[in-house]
Amino acid sequence: MADGMSMMERLEKTGSMLPKGVAYAVSYGLNGLRMVTYAELKQKRIERQRQHQDWVRPPILPKRRAGYVWTFFVPGPFYGGWWAYLRTLEGDEKLEVDRFGRGWKEPALRQAMELFPCGLPPTPENFTLWAEAFAHEHRRPGRFRRQGLAKVWLKRDGRSGWLVEKYDNVS
Repeated sequence: MADGMSMMERLEKTGSMLPKGVAYAVSYGLNGLRMVTYAELKQKRIERQRQHQDWVRPPILPKRRAGYVWTFFVPGPFYGGWWAYLRTLEGDEKLEVDRFGRGWKEPALRQAMELFPCGLPPTPENFTLWAEAFAHEHRRPGRFRRQGLAKVWLKRDGRSGWLVEKYDNVS
C-alpha cells in the first residue's frame, strides 16, 4: 500500500466487487486478502454478548440447598413482635404476613407453617401464635430464650421465591 490507496479503493479500481455476504476485506500477508463475512461478524458479536452476560448474570444456584426456618421475638415498641426468617449460606430472607390482613406476602412462610404445624392451622392470623409455639418446640440454644430453629431443604422458585421442604438426610 505504498501508493496510499486503501484495499477497498484498490478493489473498486480493478473492477472487483466484494462477493455477496462479505462485509470487508483485510490485507493478509504480502498479496493475500482475507474476506470477513457478515456471518463471522455476527458470530463474534454473539460470543461477546454471551461473555458479557456470563460476567453480569449471577451464577446458577444449586437446585436444592440446606437452610433453617428461624423465628425469634424482639421486645420493644418499634420492631417488637415475632419475626421469621429463612437462613441459608447466602444470607437471610425475611418471611412475613401482610400486616393489613390481606393474606400471605411470602408463600414460603405458609409452607413452613404447614411443615411445622405446632397445633395451629397455617393461616396469616395465627402467625404470632405459631411463631411462639415453633420457638417452644424447636428451641434454639443460645442467649435468647424466645427463638426457634429448624432445618429445612430450600429450592429457589423464580416466580414465588423459596420453596420449603422437610429436612431429611437423604439428598
